[in-house]
Amino acid sequence: MLAEQAPRLRVFSSRSAPAHEEAMLVIGALVYASGSGFEKYMPEFFQYLEMGLQNFEDYQVCATTVGVVGDLCRALEDKILPYCDNIMTQLLKELSSNELHRSVKPPIFSCFGDISLAIGEHFEKYLIYTMPMLQSARPNCRSTQPVLKKT
Repeated sequence: MLAEQAPRLRVFSSRSAPAHEEAMLVIGALVYASGSGFEKYMPEFFQYLEMGLQNFEDYQVCATTVGVVGDLCRALEDKILPYCDNIMTQLLKELSSNELHRSVKPPIFSCFGDISLAIGEHFEKYLIYTMPMLQSARPNCRSTQPVLKKT
């Protein structure tokens, strides 16, 4: 389907961030609708996924693409494994970057969970990289528990 729709994928070659964001939302809907059947489109689509993850300047595009990674993980489960090294490398770069808008960083942590659930025990090789990132983010988290005053 994606190969047949290649002319429509030209939207990713435009310089329009809203067009990229909308295209990623459409891809997310396609992933949801086709489920594990989307695997056959991954070789064609993966370059656009990487492009979206690398788009630090347009953080909405990056955030939407992170969401699509989560969608892919839920749909493809362990079939996402061949793409995980590249995805994890890019997500870890984003977390380390001072250029990336801070609103994108929490969804990346959630995405780690999606990847972990999808690939199971294969996630272990990423723990050495993800755990320090999670630990460094902890001081930035606000408690959602009410503060109890001593009486």
